[in-house]
Amino acid sequence: MRFLRIIAPYLLAAATAIAIFVAGAYASFRFGTDVIFGAKIGQDIVVRLSERTTVLSQLDANAPERAHAFLVLAQDSDLLALDSLAPYLRDDTAKSACRLFRAIAKNRANNPAKYQQPTQDISTDPGISEGVRSALNNPQACAHAGG
Repeated sequence: MRFLRIIAPYLLAAATAIAIFVAGAYASFRFGTDVIFGAKIGQDIVVRLSERTTVLSQLDANAPERAHAFLVLAQDSDLLALDSLAPYLRDDTAKSACRLFRAIAKNRANNPAKYQQPTQDISTDPGISEGVRSALNNPQACAHAGG
């Protein structure tokens, strides 16, 4: 009985500390991530909306070549970004990215005239074009996925 009187305050303190830790972790996850992810999701939606608005505006203005050129630039940007992130992707994501890179490379090889230098008012740096070609010819995602 004497042992229980001595150890009881320590057990109570440990249980209280664990409860405080769990409550803090829950509150941090529940309320902190909502703010962080909410801002990120909102920013992603604004970017996608502006891209789609640009494409639709070009199509509405009867300028499908400009819309296509804009989409090619957006795709090139995504290709370069994904290729640079490839070493950090999960295996299943890397495999999906590899398949996507190969499909894009095949489509561009089958339609070379549509994927050359974009229209006059939309141009890319030759280094970017070379980076995109390199990413499509030897995707880092495929190396990471083992395929």
